[in-house]
Amino acid sequence: MSANGVAYTGRFAPSPTGPLHAGSMVAALASWLDARAAHGGRGGRWLVRIEDVDTPRCMPGAAETILSQLAACGLVPDEPPLWQSKRQAHYQQALDQLTADGLAYPCGCTRREIEEAQAAQGLQRNRHVEVPYPGTCRHGLQGRPARSWRFHATQYQEKQAPALDGKAHPATLSIANDGVGWTDRRLGRQYQDVARSVGDFILRRADGLWAYQLAVVVDDAEQGVTHVVRGEDLADNTPRQLLLQQALGMPHPTYLHMPLVRAEDGEKLSKQHGAAPVDVRMPLQVLCAAARVLGLPELAHPDNTSVAQALAQWVIAWPRIYNPGVTETPSLLADSGPSPDSSTPSPQEGGGAAPADVAFPKTIRSYVRRAGRTTTGQAKAFEDLGPRFLLPYAPAPFDAPAAFGRQAPLVLEIGFGMGEATAHIARVRPQDNFLCCEVHEPGVGALLKRIGEHGIENIRILQHDAVEVIDHMLPPGTLDGVHIFFPDPWHKKRHNKRRLIQPPLVAKLAARLKPGGYLHCATDWQPYAEQMLEVLSAEPSLVNTAEGFAPQPDYRPLTKFENRGLRLGHGVWDVVFKRRA
Repeated sequence: MSANGVAYTGRFAPSPTGPLHAGSMVAALASWLDARAAHGGRGGRWLVRIEDVDTPRCMPGAAETILSQLAACGLVPDEPPLWQSKRQAHYQQALDQLTADGLAYPCGCTRREIEEAQAAQGLQRNRHVEVPYPGTCRHGLQGRPARSWRFHATQYQEKQAPALDGKAHPATLSIANDGVGWTDRRLGRQYQDVARSVGDFILRRADGLWAYQLAVVVDDAEQGVTHVVRGEDLADNTPRQLLLQQALGMPHPTYLHMPLVRAEDGEKLSKQHGAAPVDVRMPLQVLCAAARVLGLPELAHPDNTSVAQALAQWVIAWPRIYNPGVTETPSLLADSGPSPDSSTPSPQEGGGAAPADVAFPKTIRSYVRRAGRTTTGQAKAFEDLGPRFLLPYAPAPFDAPAAFGRQAPLVLEIGFGMGEATAHIARVRPQDNFLCCEVHEPGVGALLKRIGEHGIENIRILQHDAVEVIDHMLPPGTLDGVHIFFPDPWHKKRHNKRRLIQPPLVAKLAARLKPGGYLHCATDWQPYAEQMLEVLSAEPSLVNTAEGFAPQPDYRPLTKFENRGLRLGHGVWDVVFKRRA
C-alpha cells in the first residue's frame, strides 16, 4: 500500500494481431518498470490483459506468442492474463447503464452516410485527423434500424460545470463544459474539447464488436488499474476514456504515455505496417534497445549482465526519469473537483515547477494538437524531402555539426506554424543553422515544401514537443538564439495558464543559451506581450535589449498573417532578451 492507502496496479494490454515488435516492447518494458518501481521500489501489481475484443483482426496463436516473448524478457505478470473476448457481458452491462442514464443512443448511419453528412457540414476526412460525428442520429433513428451505439459526449460535456475563470484547473483532471483537461506524467498538461473534435463516439460497432474506448474503461476499473503506461499514440484517446469513467462512476487512473518507435519513413512502427517481431532468443539485446528509447542508462557491462540484473538496474533508474515520487504515492481520482494538493511533479527538470501561487500548470508542453489538412504538395514534400530535413527525436544530446554538415551558430525555433517566417529568416541568415520544432503536420509539410522551392539548406525539423527536445536533446549553453513567434495567445482569462511563455520554460531556455545568446518572442496580442515582457524581465540570467518592447528585428518578416492583422488595426509586439555574459 502507498502512503495514501491506495495500492499500485498497472497493466500491459497488447492486441494479439501479431507478435510483439520493437515499439510494443518499449510499452511493455515501461509498464513493467513503472509497476516494479512503485512504492519506493517495493513494487506494485503488474497485469497483462489480452485485448482480443476485435476478433477479426486477431491472429491465431499471437496471444500465446506475446506471453512467451514477455516471459523470455523477464516481464512476467503477477496474475494470469485477462482475455477481453470472455468479458462481453461486462461491456453490455456498462452500455445498459449508459443507456438508462440517457448517455448512449443507437445509430443507424452507414460509413458513407456519415461521410456525406460531414462533407455537407464542411468537414473533410484526412489522414491522422479525427472528424467529429455529425450528430445525424442524436435525436432518433428516423425509422432506420440501429447499427451501432454511441456515447452522447456532446450532451454529457455540455452539462458539466464551466471552468473557473482565473483559477488553475486541477493538476490531474478537469472535466468542464469546454473540454477535458488532464495531466500526463510525461507529456504534461493536455486538453481536448471532445464534443468539438470527436463528437459522439462509438461504444458498440455496427458489426456487433465492442469499441476499444468502452472495453478498456470497464476492464481498467474492474481490474483495479491505478496507473496506465502506454504508447503516445493513445494519448488522444484518453479524454474519451476519462468522460466514460466519470459517466460510469469509475475511478480515473494516472496516465503516462511513452515515446513511439518510428520506422524509417517516420510512421509509427506497427504490426499493420509489417514491423518485424522482436527476436527473444537474445532477450537482453531486445530489452537494451527498448531501454534506450526510454532514456534509461546503458548497462556498464552488458556482456556480463543477466536479464534480471539489467531489469533491477533500470527499476532503480526509472523514478529519476519518469516523475520521481509519483509511483510512491499513486492516487485514484474519485471525482473531477478541485484538488489543490494533487499536483504531479514534472518528468523533466526539477527546476520546472512554478511557485505555488501561480495559476498555471507545473508541467510544460509547447503545443496543443489541432486538426489540419495535408495538401498533395505537402505530402510530396514529406516524401521527397522528409528523409533529409526531418530529424528523429532521441533523448540524447543533439549533434548539430553532424545534422547540418557544418559548424555554425544554432537557433532553436518553437512552433513555426506554416513556416513562412522560418523559411525567410533562414534565407537571409545563411550563416546560421535553424533547428525548428513543430507538431502540426500540415505546417511541417508546408515548411518542407518551402525548403524545396527555395533550395534552403540550413533548416532541420523535429516534429516533436519542443519541451522534450529542450530537456533531453539540448544541453546547457548550446544555443545562440531562440525564436518563438506568435504562440497561441489563449485569450480567455481562464486559459491564460496554457500560454507557453511562463517562468519554468523561460528558465529552461535561458540555461540553454550561450552567454550573449538571445531569446526573441513576438505576439499580436497585447496582454500576452505584456506577460512576455514581465516573465522575461523576471529571469535573472536574461537582460532586455530595449527599454520595454523591442523594435522589430530586420530578419523577422511581415508574414501574410501579420499583414492582414495590421490592416485590421492589430498591433504586433517584439520582445528580445539576451543571456548575461
